[in-house]
Amino acid sequence: MNSLEIQDKKALLKQRANEMCDNCKLEVRMFTESEQSEYNEIIKQIKNLNSEMRDFEDRLNNTKEERKKIINI
Repeated sequence: MNSLEIQDKKALLKQRANEMCDNCKLEVRMFTESEQSEYNEIIKQIKNLNSEMRDFEDRLNNTKEERKKIINI
């Protein structure tokens, strides 16, 4: 997955989580068991995507540093 795909997927997950929270606020209630499970899974996926994005950025930065070393040789 590239960085744009990661960002898009993360945005969709955040949107769904916000919709779930908004619905509960509107209906003045807590999550049902299944909603809580879905919300927890969304949060887990977002954390994984954040980690994947950090890894992607680290690889990109390492590649840039290696190019600078080659140019300066």
